[in-house]
Amino acid sequence: MQNQQSTHYKEEKASPLYSEKMLTGQVLSINQETGALMVQSRIGTLKANIAFSCHTQPKEQDQVLLVDTDAGIFITTILSRQKSSTTTLNFPQGVAIISSKNLVLESHEELELKGTSKTSVITANLSIAALKSRIRVLDLVAQVNDFKGRFSKLSWISEWAEQKANVLRQRFVRSDRKVEQQDLQQAGNLIQRVDKTASLRAEHAIIKARKDVQVDGKRIHMG
Repeated sequence: MQNQQSTHYKEEKASPLYSEKMLTGQVLSINQETGALMVQSRIGTLKANIAFSCHTQPKEQDQVLLVDTDAGIFITTILSRQKSSTTTLNFPQGVAIISSKNLVLESHEELELKGTSKTSVITANLSIAALKSRIRVLDLVAQVNDFKGRFSKLSWISEWAEQKANVLRQRFVRSDRKVEQQDLQQAGNLIQRVDKTASLRAEHAIIKARKDVQVDGKRIHMG
């Protein structure tokens, strides 16, 4: 009885039906529009689609595992790749990665994040450390409750800048400012305090007041 069962199992496994259900092949070409692939197998050239669970995007000359179903032939797994190239994970319907603890993305070379529509980062604490950074933004709206920055060197170039604040305080060891055309200041009250020397040099200097002009000093030189 045991010999009959063993013989029956061997005959079923070696039957053409079983061997045609699952086989391996090599990718010959990929149709970029439809996503269909032509695969060379031991039973000939087959047209196959990528299974929903196969997230690794096949490439030409890849060795793949094929499964024959009533809906057609599908590639379920990438077995090997002859040429070393970038591996692409494809999720046609989108993907969500959820981790109850830590999630780390690490790259020893370049790391790129691309979003054609919107990219959002929501976190309780954000820390960015970079030796060199470059940011290009066409339209930026920022709302910051508390900002503290420490810069060794800051270069700022703008065609138009506007600042609005209830209180603005600036402290410098040394300040150099150059205005090529007009410098306009409007204030309810203007108070300037200089501990040592205040120097005003101009080709023309005009001081106008609706009421009083007061100049007070131990010595006043004019002319």
